[in-house]
Amino acid sequence: MAGYGQIVPPLPGEHGYDLIVSAEDDPARVAKDGFEALLAGKDHVIAGSARNKARVAGSRFLPEQARATLHAAQTKPRDD
Repeated sequence: MAGYGQIVPPLPGEHGYDLIVSAEDDPARVAKDGFEALLAGKDHVIAGSARNKARVAGSRFLPEQARATLHAAQTKPRDD
């Protein structure tokens, strides 16, 4: 996917990233949601937990710089 302009996030624990993952954010469930959306002809889907869906919905109202700052904080490698 990386060759198609998609951003592929690191896996939890990979490269020092420690992502908060709920049962709804299970990679298999997220992939299933995406695959079902593809088969249904949808051009996008927001998969995962309600927290993720709220974060995506709320980010629409933020300026690009604020979204970039939040993204940087959420994906910052932890210090080991």
